[in-house]
This record gives sequence, structure tokens and C-alpha cells, in this order.
Amino acid sequence: MDRGIIIFVEGETDEEIYQDIKSYLRLKNGNREFDFKKIIVKNLKGIGNFKNKAYGYSNKLLQKNPNVEFTIFLCYDTDVFGTQKKPPVNWKEIEKSLKELELNNIYHIKAKTSIEDWILSDVEGLKKHLRLGKKTKVVGSNGYEKLCNLFKKSNKVYSKGSKVAGLVKSLDIEKITCSNCSSIKELCKIFEVDCEKAKD
Repeated sequence: MDRGIIIFVEGETDEEIYQDIKSYLRLKNGNREFDFKKIIVKNLKGIGNFKNKAYGYSNKLLQKNPNVEFTIFLCYDTDVFGTQKKPPVNWKEIEKSLKELELNNIYHIKAKTSIEDWILSDVEGLKKHLRLGKKTKVVGSNGYEKLCNLFKKSNKVYSKGSKVAGLVKSLDIEKITCSNCSSIKELCKIFEVDCEKAKD
């Protein structure tokens, strides 16, 4: 049976970052050929209705590819509903619904605390993209607020989940990948890359 990967993400920025991480991991293993029939980064365009969208997309894909065994990665921020006792998104229920489709290899990639913090892993690249000086201070109580403040200093507006032209391409994807190794270790493993030694 062939193998496949589906990486479910929340927004356009996330999609770009994971596409680049995917390319970087393939580069680090020498672009060896894998027996992956499909490697898909699927943008579900927001956290709302994540369960139904992930289930519906997976179901259709399985019907079209009955001989492919897919590994699923659910990618999401942990800051959005972290303080709520009963958050509107139940990730265990999402995982359970996917297992009803006999998708048993399911992993969670939690951006601690948000994808904005991942972007700030390469603050130098971010400042360069925004044409801000290297000594520009980064202020804010969380990654999202820090990014918004930096964009504001550049007379721009940052909108969570929306694509920012040229932003991701200006970032050092190696730095972002290695800085968040603990979160993506299962993804690295499936690409046969030791992310802790990726810089070697």
C-alpha cells in the first residue's frame, strides 16, 4: 500500500510556512525518493468548523485514493482558546472523527503559543521584510501582539490567518524549523530528518 501525508492548517500564512518546512525537510534528507504518493498541505481557512472540514476532505480523498494509507497532522495555535475551560474546538473529537475513517496515524502539531511566535523565531528576517532597523524593539505580551506592533511601525496591518505577500519567503525556514523542533518532531521523523541535528 502507498503512503500519503495530509497536513491540516488554519490559515494562509500557516499554509505557506508548512509548505516551506516540507521543502526544507526534503532538502535535508538529500531529496531522496519516498514512497509517498501524496504530500498535501490543506488550508481549512480558520478554526471554525475544523472538524467537519477535515472529515469531509479526508473522506473524499480516501474515496479517490483507496490504496493510500494517510498520516494526518493537525496543526493549530494553542493561544486562541487556552484560557477557556470549554474551548469551542475539541481536538480529541476531531481525532476521533478521523479515526472513524480508519485514519489511525494522527499527530498534533501545536504552535506554542501561536504561528506568530514561529515567525518571530527569525525576527531579523521579519524586520528586513518590514524594512525596519535591526535595533527596532519588539514589544507586546504575545506573538500576535508583537507582530502587529512591528507591522504598525512599518505602516502596515497584520491580519491573523491572511497571506502577507513576500513575508514567508523572506524568513529563514531552517531557523524556524529548528527553533520549533519539539513541536514538529513527528513530522521530521516521517521525513527521516533529525531536526535537532538539522543544522549540522
